[in-house]
Amino acid sequence: MLQDLPEDEQIEEILEEANAYNLRPEVEAAAEKLYGEKNTEFHVFSRIDAYVRAYRIIISDHEQTN
Repeated sequence: MLQDLPEDEQIEEILEEANAYNLRPEVEAAAEKLYGEKNTEFHVFSRIDAYVRAYRIIISDHEQTN
């Protein structure tokens, strides 16, 4: 299961899934931006949470446009 992996491996798994849609760079950039913006001020979620959120947003947008 994904949650049993170390953080860097979990992030890599998320990015591999994004890569299946050819959207790895977009997900990675969005996740790092989201993580940096929110956690600089509020410390509201983990880096993994940022990647999951970015993945869901980017993939959802991609599927709606295709």
